[in-house]
Amino acid sequence: EFATVAEMTASSIVFPVGKKLTTKGYNSSGDGGAADYLVSANPNANGIQDHNLNFGFRAEYQPTNPINAKAFGMIDDSTPSTAKMYALNDYMKLKGLEVVSFEGVLNIMIDRSDVREAPYGHSLIIDTPITIIGGNCRIYLDPDDLIGEDERPLDERPGMVFFKQPFHITNLTFDGSANSGNALGNLETNTVVASSACAGSYMSDCKIVNSVSSAIVPACRITLRDNLFEFFGDHAIYLRSSSYTTHDGSLIVGNRIIQGNTAGRIYGGSARDLVKLADYSRNIIVSDNYIEGAIGVNVEVLSRGVSVKNNTFVTSYAGIQVADPDSTGGVNGQSLQIAGNRFFDYETIKGFPNFGAWRTRGVIFSASVDLLLEDIEITGNSFRTFNHGIQDGFNGASISGGTFNDNKFFNCRLYLYAGESKGNFIKGNKFFGFDSGL
Repeated sequence: EFATVAEMTASSIVFPVGKKLTTKGYNSSGDGGAADYLVSANPNANGIQDHNLNFGFRAEYQPTNPINAKAFGMIDDSTPSTAKMYALNDYMKLKGLEVVSFEGVLNIMIDRSDVREAPYGHSLIIDTPITIIGGNCRIYLDPDDLIGEDERPLDERPGMVFFKQPFHITNLTFDGSANSGNALGNLETNTVVASSACAGSYMSDCKIVNSVSSAIVPACRITLRDNLFEFFGDHAIYLRSSSYTTHDGSLIVGNRIIQGNTAGRIYGGSARDLVKLADYSRNIIVSDNYIEGAIGVNVEVLSRGVSVKNNTFVTSYAGIQVADPDSTGGVNGQSLQIAGNRFFDYETIKGFPNFGAWRTRGVIFSASVDLLLEDIEITGNSFRTFNHGIQDGFNGASISGGTFNDNKFFNCRLYLYAGESKGNFIKGNKFFGFDSGL
């Protein structure tokens, strides 16, 4: 038994092949990196989880279940651990192992010392199925490695961590190392990106903070439950796709989603969507979240089976924007439900205005064409917005065929003023206050 890895590799003992060696720690005895090794005649170890011994032998790491990240040398220091994270990924892929614990590891720095997969240039790529027990560990990007503006599309921007296989993550923090100044400078680094092969991934009780572009960009079916998202740049959660099947069945439930952070909320510049369900969305539930920022949820009229329900919106521009950037007029859209949400004005709740001094609406319709909304329901919501609770007419949008029932409006209106808005079903709504009404 040895106190550390260094003591083991410095030993002058000639160990027989197959002998088990034990360390009490990685860098120091008791640092949590204790591990067992078997002596092998195969030299050329990587020096992270396998180590060269004297006399041409090798100490091969013997995995535990779950794997202990500290046995790969991740012992909470301020130097980059990118190589160690790649060694962990490669080892798990080689051995067919899937569960790793970061318990007791406080901080892991990722840099751009091993950038892969142009044009994206992700700092770290995890390409094996993985379950991470985070243990409140923080993985953060070297602030010097934020990528500058180069006009890449949102889905081609570099990520701090890119997952290529399904993941299940609990109690882990991803820190993009950004601030409001970075965002105003248009830096383009997403924090977490996931490929279409990650279908069925799950993230709970995690934090993705200080993101300068988007906090998480999953191109897959995913469950995001009880997490904290704080971002300065484009979006907190961006589900982007050109196919209805990509995110089919995704759940966004019980999260706190904030534009800014505790040091400063909305950084200004433009109205960003916190949750962007763009392009094609099907059977997605956005429920029971607290959403604070400029635009809470952006959803397109050609979505199918999307439900936005029981959320609390504290916004400065709009709680929900129903958009039609492709000018479909709502054709092929099905069963969009907006129900049981509470809408509040940012300045009223926070006590100070955001950049531009916007005052929010609840639900707005934005399109350059007339929208046929035969299968949209806005029911059972509560609107305490400074501007209108429900409003058409953005970019000339008129709406027809919508159902607006049993909502409550406090000092705000259900306001349909576009000339072609007609044939909507409005029933059972209640209006309170001097500036309320239809």
